[in-house]
Amino acid sequence: MNSRNIVDAIRQYRIISILRGLEPGQTLPAVKALYKGGVRLLEITFAQHSPTMLEDTASAIRSAREEFGSAIMVGAGTVLTCEQADVAARAGAEFLLSATCDEQVIRRAKALGLGMIPGAMTPTEIEHGYRWGADVIKVFPAGNLGQGYLKSIRAPLSHIPMIAVGGVEVGNLYDFWDAGMLGAGIGASLASPEVIRRGDWEELTRRAARYCEAVERYAEQKEHGR
Repeated sequence: MNSRNIVDAIRQYRIISILRGLEPGQTLPAVKALYKGGVRLLEITFAQHSPTMLEDTASAIRSAREEFGSAIMVGAGTVLTCEQADVAARAGAEFLLSATCDEQVIRRAKALGLGMIPGAMTPTEIEHGYRWGADVIKVFPAGNLGQGYLKSIRAPLSHIPMIAVGGVEVGNLYDFWDAGMLGAGIGASLASPEVIRRGDWEELTRRAARYCEAVERYAEQKEHGR
């Protein structure tokens, strides 16, 4: 997959599972558990505080790609610099996400042939990110901003694909989609650090299945006009 179909992939699968702060031996079991539950879009983040973040994140992305190939779409998250974009691309990331909206990083992602999902909060940031080449805008922190805010910014910017990230969980998922978000990035409420620390892969699969079932129910509701 590449940047020409990242929008279609999000439209189809709706949720991106965010993996953050994993130990080297946790990546593959976590990805396998998420995949078993139905997750097909994955974000492996750069831990900005870690002195080994480049090597660790590259290794995690590479191992996920080698294990699953095209069966799962792997992106790199919290990409704040062009160097991190380059590292992610070499490791096999198919798209990049960021908490910020940096023109240089966006343009580097596009030069590398990757999908790009920068973070933005204001209408100006959203429009700038899209104009600089972003495929989708990550509205962050969506949970703090709320459904009303998202509906308001969608009105004049309805041509820009957006996803909600930050404070999204299975109980409020539909609120964000009803506000016009194409999809959502799900962090600890799905890939819980505690669940992963315990190695409770069955629980992780159950959580993934709950989210994927919610995606299916939402599609059915829309199909029947509810």
